[in-house]
Amino acid sequence: MAAAPAGIRWERSLDAAMRSARRTRRPVMILFLDPSPVSAKFEQATFGDAKVVRASRAWHCVRVERDQQPELAKARGVAAFPTVVFTDRAGKEIGRLVGSRPPSEWLEDVKALPKPVGGR
Repeated sequence: MAAAPAGIRWERSLDAAMRSARRTRRPVMILFLDPSPVSAKFEQATFGDAKVVRASRAWHCVRVERDQQPELAKARGVAAFPTVVFTDRAGKEIGRLVGSRPPSEWLEDVKALPKPVGGR
């Protein structure tokens, strides 16, 4: 899989993101990818977009590749890729977006997600 697009500050692990989330009271966004061209195109187009990069500052972001961490995808119930799971700072899922979509549509879908306790 290609390297992650520049701009988004990706945490090195979900554990690190959760520790940061508890400290800063910000939620977490987990991007689950597989080695398919669909995941690669989605990641480059959507997560490389300047507006998505700016919006990502509201969360602690983690990038998970299915082949490297299959147990994490299974534990989160991720069966299709790409999938983005949003959690509150305690790790409780507050929403998910399944499948590829262009940046503007992705941002609209994110706005429709419930707001976690403690704000976003």
